Amino acid sequence: MDIKHEKVLMNNDAEKYPAYRWVVLGSAWLVLACLVWAWFLIPSLAHYLLLDLNLNQTQFTLLLTAPFLMGILTPIIGGALGYPFGIRVVIALCALCAGIIGIARISPTSFTLMFTLMSLCGVCYGVMMPNLPKLVGIWYPSRQAGIANGIILSGLNIGAALGLFPGPLFPDWKTAFVAVSVLLARGGNLVGRSWQKCSKGDYYPYAVSYHRN
Repeated sequence: MDIKHEKVLMNNDAEKYPAYRWVVLGSAWLVLACLVWAWFLIPSLAHYLLLDLNLNQTQFTLLLTAPFLMGILTPIIGGALGYPFGIRVVIALCALCAGIIGIARISPTSFTLMFTLMSLCGVCYGVMMPNLPKLVGIWYPSRQAGIANGIILSGLNIGAALGLFPGPLFPDWKTAFVAVSVLLARGGNLVGRSWQKCSKGDYYPYAVSYHRN
């Protein structure tokens, strides 16, 4: 591909795909990173949870496994919901619900309720995940789709690392759950507000139906 052809492609991309797409991508990245962060706080705070909730090793393992179990079928549901309701609505609602559920995790005093809340976190994760590639397909040209997908997926590893390493730096496990969950809920609010704001401007036409749903 010569330089002249490359410049033509870049000009066409600038016309069809607004620079605001990076804000959209960043808000989605924040939501995914915080959701995984809230999830992976569990193993790093194991010592406190085992004592305060009176858990045995099997129960603790099930708490960490619950979101994975919920992620088996829920992505199929999430993918189906993205079309009629729009990816903005699905991702924002999943983030807000996961934030509320994350805060509610400070209330359980037994394994059963904590397992239920962790399972609900897994539902939010599973429903949201298949809509993230749709975001890239709508907002990015094919020549940037790989980079955009890589940025989003980096949120998985960064979120897991934040959960596993700095978790014990919080004064207690309830403070950790609340702090990360509030950030997650704010991320969901950012998704809803930033994408809605973008729908008022000039942007790639395929995004119209997803934003106005």
